[in-house]
Amino acid sequence: LGSGFTDEEYVKAGASIVGTAEDAWNNDMVMKVKEPIPSEYGYFREGLILFTYLHLAPEPELTKALIDNKVVGIAYETVQVGNTLPLLTPMSEVAGRMSAQIGAQF
Repeated sequence: LGSGFTDEEYVKAGASIVGTAEDAWNNDMVMKVKEPIPSEYGYFREGLILFTYLHLAPEPELTKALIDNKVVGIAYETVQVGNTLPLLTPMSEVAGRMSAQIGAQF
């Protein structure tokens, strides 16, 4: 229950609960919270839409795997509404709060 929602609540909202990673990746669009890890690159295929934080700059292997498999990658960190990056706002707020706590240790 790490997300705060039960499986039943997800199903009620229209989601399908699957038993394996392969089942999850066997869809037209996959949404993740974190960037794919190397063990998931084998699920990449042409036409797959991947919506997640991609963090491509430090991940050349991920970038190559996405390109080689012709995956449509939509990075949360690049979604813009007007002049804002709304999907980065919560992370920025957490980082701002943490910076004071970390700085206090020095």
